[in-house]
Order: sequence, then structure tokens, then C-alpha cells
Amino acid sequence: MAAINGNAVGTGYTLACAADARIISGGVIQPSSGSTVRYSPSAAVAVGLADYCCAPAELIGTALRQASRCQPAGIAPFAVSSLGAKVRPDLAASVVERGHEVARTV
Repeated sequence: MAAINGNAVGTGYTLACAADARIISGGVIQPSSGSTVRYSPSAAVAVGLADYCCAPAELIGTALRQASRCQPAGIAPFAVSSLGAKVRPDLAASVVERGHEVARTV
């Protein structure tokens, strides 16, 4: 589960850790307006700046890609929104970018 706007808890944090990217529940994951340096999610985690130098979409996209790599063979991943609607995998990243939507890879 990956979430925005303070909804990243439990499984969301575990998924973020597995993807080497942190998604914090305080909602402070946005690039710093004063920072001109941009890092990839993995590089930002390495220097401890994921919360300030990565856009939420980058962190969530990294988490979803990593989760899809961990799928057992023969199981097609799909996303489920917080309202329970199934979403195609190629649309999963855009689902989590909208407001309070929550998507998880199943």
C-alpha cells in the first residue's frame, strides 16, 4: 500500500521500505522549494533526503515497481483503490497521485 496525505501506515511503510524509499505519514514528502539538487529515490534515500528531494509520485512509483518485481510467478498484479475499485497496473501510479486515494498491489 502506498499513500499520500498522511495515509501511509502499516503495509504502506513496509512497501516503501522494500522499495528503498520512505513515505512518511506526516505528509511532508515534497521537494524543498529551496533545493535545486534533484535525486532519484534510491540516491535520495542513500543521503537521507527522500522526504525533501523526491516528488511523491517518484517515491510511490518506485514502491509500486519494486512490489511488482516481488510478485510470485504467474500472478498478475493489479491495484485496488481505497474505494475497492480494481485498476489496471499501468494506471496504478496515477491512482495514488489523486488526493487521498490509496492504491495497493495485490
